Amino acid sequence: MSISPRRPTPSLLPTGFGLRLLAMLGALALIGATIHTLRSQHLASLAAEKAAIERGEAPFHEQRAAAEQPQWQETVLPGPTSEDPVEREEMQRLLTVVADKTPIEAVDNPAYMRMMKWAMSRSTAELEERADRDITFSKLWMSPQLYRADLLRLRLKIARVIRYSGKEVTENSLGLKEIYEVYGETDDSGGNPYVVVVPELPPGINVGIESKGDVVFVGYFLKILGYQAFEKARGAPLLIGRIRNAGAAKNRIGSSRMSGLDQLLLVGGAVICAALLAVSCYRMLRMSGRRPVRLSSLSEAPAVDVESWLAQGDFAEANSTEPHDDLPASTTPNSLFETATDHRGSAGSGT
Repeated sequence: MSISPRRPTPSLLPTGFGLRLLAMLGALALIGATIHTLRSQHLASLAAEKAAIERGEAPFHEQRAAAEQPQWQETVLPGPTSEDPVEREEMQRLLTVVADKTPIEAVDNPAYMRMMKWAMSRSTAELEERADRDITFSKLWMSPQLYRADLLRLRLKIARVIRYSGKEVTENSLGLKEIYEVYGETDDSGGNPYVVVVPELPPGINVGIESKGDVVFVGYFLKILGYQAFEKARGAPLLIGRIRNAGAAKNRIGSSRMSGLDQLLLVGGAVICAALLAVSCYRMLRMSGRRPVRLSSLSEAPAVDVESWLAQGDFAEANSTEPHDDLPASTTPNSLFETATDHRGSAGSGT
């Protein structure tokens, strides 16, 4: 019986590389899923923040920053607001004498103080709900008359803060103890300052020429305030209203999104580990099933004593049970064996 050796099954990958390839593919899939999740969350956050701004709400990162600030109670004085048609009509009359690119003059005080009353009759949050966010520095500079007494919202980078006592205010019908002039820039002002007047400062804003920080201002535009700087006439938009802390812009990936990312990484890592473990177990079982080729046709054959077999004359029966056609019926294997022996003996004696 011919025995042919087992030929190894051809493989596209060298031994051991299949497991590595599976691990790399799993890692790439996990990275791709992470990128897709982060991108989807970022786009959803931008869409939600845009919708909030369109509704007049503060951006989410500003709301979180404001919530983290120490509790501060604004001073709100009940009184008329800019929503009253009578107040608006009276304001238009007061604004007829206001001139741009000039310092604050006595004729400006009635409109100045009425805007202060409007601002103090509402909280900053209520003012923000109605404020216009799209008026830029260039619009105010080019056409100030179109925006007088309009309620605007600005995000300012503070440069300095000056404090005045109530006694220094020419017309202090509200009985304010202090007022503050805040100088700051916006992203669109190109380095040109705004001047905003507020009745009080929230915590974290210091008075002085070295004051720094980001604030949100909401208030009413009065005029282009004229001033001298470096022996040259300059101007800055003057507004009266309120400010609040804006806080540093925070990472847009919040804790809820990070927890979702953590879950994704955890599940993905568990899937990869489970896949690697399953492949390793399969390979071990497959290797344990490989045994040397057994020659069953020889090892399982019964043991035969050849000398006994020849002496007993069983070889004829083992070869065939039928008599040979070319031999006499009386001829047996034993007689043939004896005849052959006699012939060998005669031949020996003849020699």
